[in-house]
Amino acid sequence: MGWSGEEPSLRRERFFVRLPSMESSPSRQYGAKRRLIGCMLSWVKRVCFSLAAVGFLVLVSSVNRVSFSAAIHHPRKLVPTQQQPLRVNYLRMGYEFTPDRHLQLLPSTMKRAEQLPSPTDPEEENNIRVRRFGSATVAKTPPISADDQEQQSQPYIEDIVFLPQKMDLILVRQFEDLSLRHRVSSCRYGSSQVLSKIINADYIDGRLAITCTRPDEFVGRNISTTNITVDVDDGDGRTLTSNTEYDLPPRWDAPLVYALLPTEDDVILFVKGVFDRRKIGDYTNLTSFKCVFGRGIETEVISGAQEVYRCGTPKFGAKDVTRQKAYLRYKGHSIPSVVYYDRSKPKINYTSGLPQQIISTEEISSPPVSSSSSSSPAHKHLICSCTMVWNAAKFMKEWVLYNSHLGVEKFFLYDNNSEDDIESVVGLLRGYNVSRHFWPWVKTQEAAFSHCAVRARNECVWMLYTDVDEFLFPKHWMVDLQADSSSISKLRKSAKALAEPTTKSIFKDLIKDSVAKVSLKMKLLRPTEVVQTLGQISFFCRNFGPSGLTQHPARGVTQGYICRDRSEQRHKSLVLLKGLKPSLANVIHHFDLRPEYTTVYTDPKQAVINHYKFQAWSEFQTKFTKRASTYVTDWREPVNLKSRDRPEGVGTDAVKPENWEGSHCFMNDTALRNYMRRVFQVKEGENAGKLEWELL
Repeated sequence: MGWSGEEPSLRRERFFVRLPSMESSPSRQYGAKRRLIGCMLSWVKRVCFSLAAVGFLVLVSSVNRVSFSAAIHHPRKLVPTQQQPLRVNYLRMGYEFTPDRHLQLLPSTMKRAEQLPSPTDPEEENNIRVRRFGSATVAKTPPISADDQEQQSQPYIEDIVFLPQKMDLILVRQFEDLSLRHRVSSCRYGSSQVLSKIINADYIDGRLAITCTRPDEFVGRNISTTNITVDVDDGDGRTLTSNTEYDLPPRWDAPLVYALLPTEDDVILFVKGVFDRRKIGDYTNLTSFKCVFGRGIETEVISGAQEVYRCGTPKFGAKDVTRQKAYLRYKGHSIPSVVYYDRSKPKINYTSGLPQQIISTEEISSPPVSSSSSSSPAHKHLICSCTMVWNAAKFMKEWVLYNSHLGVEKFFLYDNNSEDDIESVVGLLRGYNVSRHFWPWVKTQEAAFSHCAVRARNECVWMLYTDVDEFLFPKHWMVDLQADSSSISKLRKSAKALAEPTTKSIFKDLIKDSVAKVSLKMKLLRPTEVVQTLGQISFFCRNFGPSGLTQHPARGVTQGYICRDRSEQRHKSLVLLKGLKPSLANVIHHFDLRPEYTTVYTDPKQAVINHYKFQAWSEFQTKFTKRASTYVTDWREPVNLKSRDRPEGVGTDAVKPENWEGSHCFMNDTALRNYMRRVFQVKEGENAGKLEWELL
């Protein structure tokens, strides 16, 4: 097809119209200039906005750096200028900081502080919950330094924590008055000095911990630490007053550093409220965390999981005080703390943070002799047991004597605010190497077990984690003992004799057989891979029901509860302490192990846990109101109503269901009851027919 004569001219016309240098109409020239000017203004606006944004970021960074440094390094110097109590979240406010002077709120900041709402939405990043940081307000007047108080040698209230269930924990710093525990009489609240009952008074980490019941008129209200005092019954009407870092006490439902355990390699902080989920493994994203000691000495967080954080050991100068408060900092936010690091105290020789070689079968199944170091015991126990107790005195004798018979050589009891005569019962059981550790922290069972694992590392090879209503029944390894029950009864002439080793070591044979099982499995399934060794033995549980009883059986739980569910549920574990990961992460009764260690699950036909879980209603009703695990929902909360862990027919209220006495009863099981009678029943004399624990 040929070209048309007009087509080139049309193209040229279009080209000419687009050239600004060519002649065009005045309106078109005006439009081009207008577009050019608009483009230039747009770029000017962008440049100005960028410069303003950069200046704003620089200003905010400078303010935050000063305020965070003041709040964290000098927390005792944050003092509002106004006289009335003021709830200030000091981690969100700007402070004018000058060294060696009290911090003053800026006038503009003071007005914003009065209108500042408390944060409600959680900030989450990689399963990290950071809520209400800094909710404990700083004291209006600087407290007396610890060194000055020590010179005065007068006890004083150093920290206060608002616990759940109308309880308050008061931590008293004392010096030489070790009898103070038995002389505190009551707590007083408010300006009207309302009296309150003392539930517990015991020692924890060198301080006197007093648990008080909060008066009803102060429940749900903020009360200053200066309005809480403790009466001392010493004849002169002495009163313990507060000298705390915070004006308003930290609350248990907010993040808090509540315990500290120093070792020779690191410092372990126990912190609640940061990680909201139950996660077993180590958290790898720990770059945002720092450990802070005193006024700014920082160390790295080596590992962290659940409520356990391992920090590098701080290096203090010669002029630094020996006792400094310890904090955990997350992205510049310092979590309130009630713990102190004292570098003058001895450290636990614990090297869990270092790689270790796989140990042999002989080392696993027999207690090794420790080195001659003065810091280590001369002999390690092969088997120890750790448990948390609350009002469990009536169960202790039966449970301790039976586990001692199996081969447990030392018991670690973590007392979670018991109100019964647990101390007197522990005194009766001194011959069985029973130790009690006061642990006032509510719903922290996992952290308590981690704490126990570190404490026992130098003394024990294996640790058995079971509750006082749980009895390990390794019947496969009890055959010889059952056949030779007459010879055993001859050896058991007194209660103290039960602490002696039996003629056949049940735990030693159980461990050896489990090691052999792991070795065979490794040879068959992983002949070319790195060989694992035994690090944990888990036992399945059988839940027993009320068995028709309406009250606690006088002769013991193994003698009264003989009816159980048909199938096994959950499990509990015997743990090799050397095989634990540095994070010490656990899910109630089993731990996370190093890669070179493995777990063996025992056949229920060979060994099983008899869990006397659903007891007479009077006993179960008490258990219903308090659950120890951190991540297990309370039965009173309308969550997981169909969970297998929740009792059948029981809702969110402690109301006795119909036919409770006959529930959880699908089959009779009297094997352990009969075994206990053959071994522990007195055969002759005036106490014939009685069980050994009934004579204590």
